[in-house]
Amino acid sequence: MTDPTNLGRQRPVPTGTEGDPSGKRKKGLLRSTLGVTMNPLSAFPRDLIVENGRLIGDLARRLRAGGVRDDRLYFSDDRRIDMEATAFAHGMTVAGLDALLSNRQREAARAAYLAFGLGWVFFLLLLYRTVTTPLTASHLVPLLEFLPFCAAFFLMAFRSALQNFQLRERRLITALEYLTTPRGFWPI
Repeated sequence: MTDPTNLGRQRPVPTGTEGDPSGKRKKGLLRSTLGVTMNPLSAFPRDLIVENGRLIGDLARRLRAGGVRDDRLYFSDDRRIDMEATAFAHGMTVAGLDALLSNRQREAARAAYLAFGLGWVFFLLLLYRTVTTPLTASHLVPLLEFLPFCAAFFLMAFRSALQNFQLRERRLITALEYLTTPRGFWPI
């Protein structure tokens, strides 16, 4: 009745004085179960949790601090951008820095035109509101409160146009120099 091919699948039956390993396992299982139920904190290794918490805190502190990248532009004595020194500080080539500055110049031009257009839109809305409403004290206060938004858009447009001009000329230029320049005033 015993097939020799099925002997590999059957468990050997413990015999004699070898001892019953299942008794030790039951005792260990019972002790570990009672240990966890009696003291649930013993299931969590405190030292490991503290160490990992410190690691997470250290990583968060490093993340908040940011990199040690140098975001400055270096200028020569005549207020021109020193392309070689800036490229070296940023770890890139001069051609890569030139492409990056050209891209930033286009972004500044877009921001200048957008802010300039929004400034005019809000100014025209303010003008329309002024013309269509009767001039009373209760209508004058909202008009005066709306005026700083128009000014803010025009100032943002001027700042972006100045940045665009500085990047186009590749030198540090004051606002007065920008306003009195004989070359193109509008952002490109």
